[in-house]
Amino acid sequence: MLENEEFREDDPGQPSTPRRPSGSIGQQQKTLASYFQSGGRHRESAPASDIPVTPAVASENQHAQDHEGSVSSTTTITTTLSQEEQEKVSVPHALIWHYFIKIDKNHGKCKFCEKILNTPTGATTLLIRHLLLHPSSNGEYIKLQKYKVAQKKISASKKSDKSNNAPSVKSCLFPLDPRGQKSQNITNAIGLFICKSLQPYSVVEEEGFTNLMHLLEPRYLVPSRFAFSRTVIPSIYNDLKKRLQEKLDAVRDDLESVCFTTDVWTSRKLKSFLAFTMQFINNQFEMERFTLECQPFPGCHNGEAIYNRMQEMIRSLQLESEEIAKYIISDNGSNFLAALGEPTEGRRIDEEIAEVLRNEKDWEHGRCFNHTAQLAINDAKKELGINNVIEKVSHIVRRYSKSKNAVELYEQFQKEHGLPKHELIQRVKTRWDSDFRMLERAVEQKAAIVSELSAAGEENLSAVEWKLAEGFVEVLRPVANHTAEMGSETGPTASMILPVIFEIESELEDFIRKAPRGSGIQFARKLLAHIQARFLHYKTNLTCKTAMLVDPRYKDILQSDNWASTAREILEEKAEEKYYSRVRKGLVSSTDSSRDESEEPPAKKGRWKFLQKINNNRGSTINSTATLKKKIKDEVESYLSLPTLEADEDPLVWWRSNQSVFPNLSLVAKQYLGIAATETASERVASVGSNTETSKRTNLSSSHLSQIVFCHDNAVIPQHNNRRK
Repeated sequence: MLENEEFREDDPGQPSTPRRPSGSIGQQQKTLASYFQSGGRHRESAPASDIPVTPAVASENQHAQDHEGSVSSTTTITTTLSQEEQEKVSVPHALIWHYFIKIDKNHGKCKFCEKILNTPTGATTLLIRHLLLHPSSNGEYIKLQKYKVAQKKISASKKSDKSNNAPSVKSCLFPLDPRGQKSQNITNAIGLFICKSLQPYSVVEEEGFTNLMHLLEPRYLVPSRFAFSRTVIPSIYNDLKKRLQEKLDAVRDDLESVCFTTDVWTSRKLKSFLAFTMQFINNQFEMERFTLECQPFPGCHNGEAIYNRMQEMIRSLQLESEEIAKYIISDNGSNFLAALGEPTEGRRIDEEIAEVLRNEKDWEHGRCFNHTAQLAINDAKKELGINNVIEKVSHIVRRYSKSKNAVELYEQFQKEHGLPKHELIQRVKTRWDSDFRMLERAVEQKAAIVSELSAAGEENLSAVEWKLAEGFVEVLRPVANHTAEMGSETGPTASMILPVIFEIESELEDFIRKAPRGSGIQFARKLLAHIQARFLHYKTNLTCKTAMLVDPRYKDILQSDNWASTAREILEEKAEEKYYSRVRKGLVSSTDSSRDESEEPPAKKGRWKFLQKINNNRGSTINSTATLKKKIKDEVESYLSLPTLEADEDPLVWWRSNQSVFPNLSLVAKQYLGIAATETASERVASVGSNTETSKRTNLSSSHLSQIVFCHDNAVIPQHNNRRK
């Protein structure tokens, strides 16, 4: 064990040392004598504390090397050590600890003068320096350390004989300086690799990984897994947090709105986490998205706790300004509705409810569109008993995951019936679309499933149940396609809510009119009724209407005389609000709107010149307001008269090209097109967290999990052109 060992947090006495690459030094004889006679000074160093690696190796090993001398042979060195000294060298911990008592992982006490010294994360540099004050013990330490360094060199050389990829003498004798830029870059790249691919920290100590690094750069010394968990990845995490805050600081004054999504999830260890994401549109009309945090959420998950965490988040990001509209999207859970939604009249006067939940919120709360659709579908399934069919199909799918013979026979019948070679899909109970995907695949493979179950003598679905499954799939196919698009993170989605509701309801009505009798008509009718009830609040929501109007794809989709008049009123009101917002920010003068009007006539001289001036000013203000309203009206009329974009075109690209033509409406678009329709972004954070804490990583601490998830979502890997296509 080398002198720079780190100690595990749960047991300071258990050292863990960064692995060192083994290597051969050519044809030199592998003995202590030949090593010292060759004058080889292989500097054993380890990463320093100012970069994401272990701190104390370089100084301690350099200290030992400064006292190295020539020795005639292995026997000579061995005989110069007493039995007691040989026992000291053979211990697994650092030699320096023979002269100090380890109090905890950050402190050690000298055995001679009882002075207490700092040993941050097991670093021993200060201990080595202090030992110089005790010459006899220091001499013994130098002697033992010299022997140990030489012994490890020979051991490493012997191991390298087993490899066909022996490094050069230069790579063996001159490892990369851990403080150097190249070492730091490699170390940080490994840290990003761990985060982006959700690898365990221990991957850096696996034989295959160390061999790979040895082939790529033999001189690089891979830090230990503890260095990555305690220093490297926390450093990357802190750097990303700092960059995120700097990004917000740079764009805060130009923000029209920010949209948060949030969700609670539970890990394998039954630890709860609260995830937050944020998105907004920048001045270049580009959507920017970030994962803000995925932090432990202990205690009761009631409305007050969620509200307080949301307030803390907004304060920490310094987004309290009323000029920045704030939107929060969550599921329909009662705790989220209480925490984030506006209180009802009854809740406002209910003194048993926490005061913060009775007050008006500083944000607007939106319900996840996909979760609302899931509730409507669940209601329809319960009424028609389709859940029983879903459970039966799930049981059949589970059978194929456990029986090799069943799978082989199923594949044989697939071939006989000429079916696609698709595997069956198992449902995930918390996602309605997984029910649809499972039944869709089962209906596709019906012939093979029926044949295999009959041949095996297993229970099959009845004809009526297969009919229900087929109707379920037929009815939900358009719904599934639309909800999948609503969870997209590549473009605006809130503007799609009303058009998608219109499309889904129209699809269901058309199915009910045209479908053959008994083919899912009852399910379609039930589903339509529940969707109309569940989605009613969207149809009356001003935010949804405004978002649709500023999306050039959908601004004319619900054409009628009444709607056209309402649309103009909404856009004119919102555009005027943006104009006065620009005035408050000092971005435009309140007189700009009337600059193209004729100049105010000079006041006539006379006894009433001051009264006349007041009247002139009042008239000027009226004219200015009238001019502003006319300009905004013309801007709105011009926008609404333009042809709509195709549904697959990008509205943000359109606004990027036309924001100078529509200076006020473009700000309305920046505010409303940045709103998310679903909480899918937070659900993806939860998925990353679940994939991080696998069955083999259940001891991963909550803080480490939070750091890895944050880095996974926010770190950007540089693009390289040497990737094979």
